[in-house]
Amino acid sequence: VLTYPTGRIYLDKCGESELKKAAECFNLAGSYAMAAEVYAKGSYFSECLSGCTKAKLFDVGLQYIEYWKQHKLKDNGVTRSKDMENIEQEFLEGCARNFHELKDNKNMMKFVRAFYSMDLKRSFLKSEECLNELMLLEEESGNFFEAAEIARMLGDLLHEADIQGKSGQFTEASSIILWYVCC
Repeated sequence: VLTYPTGRIYLDKCGESELKKAAECFNLAGSYAMAAEVYAKGSYFSECLSGCTKAKLFDVGLQYIEYWKQHKLKDNGVTRSKDMENIEQEFLEGCARNFHELKDNKNMMKFVRAFYSMDLKRSFLKSEECLNELMLLEEESGNFFEAAEIARMLGDLLHEADIQGKSGQFTEASSIILWYVCC
């Protein structure tokens, strides 16, 4: 039976050559945090993120992803690929969805900000009907036209006018404010 002690033996006695077996033992023993750490050490990224998901170690998984991106590490000897990015993106979306279900938008946005592209961020936030968060993200990113459109959709005319002003569209911003005051 592969258990935690067996994993320790693989880790302590066999070293780098048996990291995957050690991690598998920790995983089977339900020690997902240890399994994730060993998988990461051995550059088994998919397995590492799977362990982080099982143990709900979302922040740890995010730290691994950020580290891998910075150091352009290889996935078990294979250069970073689109598949690896897809695995990481899937993990990030799962984490963001988890926090959205918990109505924890602050943590949700931490993971959304780590997505690989603005299009992926937009798609996720629209699918989860998080338009306020999308509007703020667009504004933070300097996408004032998109942010103003979302503010208009939300019926937040004053915010729309403010965003128009930030983008230098003073005539449009003034028109919105006049319309708001007169109506």
